[in-house]
Amino acid sequence: MTSDLFLLAAFVVFSLIGYIMLPAIGRRDDFLKASPSEMAWYSKRIFPLMAIAVLFAFLGSQANSWGWP
Repeated sequence: MTSDLFLLAAFVVFSLIGYIMLPAIGRRDDFLKASPSEMAWYSKRIFPLMAIAVLFAFLGSQANSWGWP
């Protein structure tokens, strides 16, 4: 049960990352030619979300072995 909740939370956070990034990538011809301020805006939002998604996925995968219900 607990592992399912953590994996669901990881999926939700990962979906949020896609929701933020896909429109931005689709708007530009070459995403790598974005301005430094635009790249900084994305990195401030995406990297912490990626860390949270990885943390939730890790907790979800380890919950049963740690004895969580």
